[in-house]
Amino acid sequence: MTTTSTTEPSAVHPAAPQPSGEQPSAAQLDALFQAFRVMQLEHNRVMTRESAVLAMGATDIRALFFIYELGDEATPRLVADLLGLSTGATTSLVDRLVQAGTLERQAHPTDRRSVNLRLTDAGHEAVKSVTEVYRSALLDVVPTGQFPEMTILFRSIADALAARSSGPQNAA
Repeated sequence: MTTTSTTEPSAVHPAAPQPSGEQPSAAQLDALFQAFRVMQLEHNRVMTRESAVLAMGATDIRALFFIYELGDEATPRLVADLLGLSTGATTSLVDRLVQAGTLERQAHPTDRRSVNLRLTDAGHEAVKSVTEVYRSALLDVVPTGQFPEMTILFRSIADALAARSSGPQNAA
């Protein structure tokens, strides 16, 4: 069973908005891209600040989010693929998270060579803590009536980036 984040309105991807056919100027596209880059930079700052508050690395937090989203299907291999880590780096990451009390290993139900990864209560609290930063920021700037449209927009941007990226499809 996969756990779906309660911060998402729906697990179903609504239809992407259709382009209007109107072409933006180079300056408009540059301004949009710059705003997107500033948002990415601030996301990195948030992850750095929140990881310091939680006394863990930003990669640790990213791993907890991936494991949360993967739910019962989370394995070290999937986490390695999603984070773009080697097997050794993933083992160290999982060991660190288990030692910190945010993650536990459980026997895989069908593959005795693998384990499933599960968040502990402390792991869920770490995800919740970071999620609240983003939720409050969204509440500050997005009018409630625009939530459905913004959800479609964010998912469409993610899908378009995945389709145009030449890197591994699962890496984040």
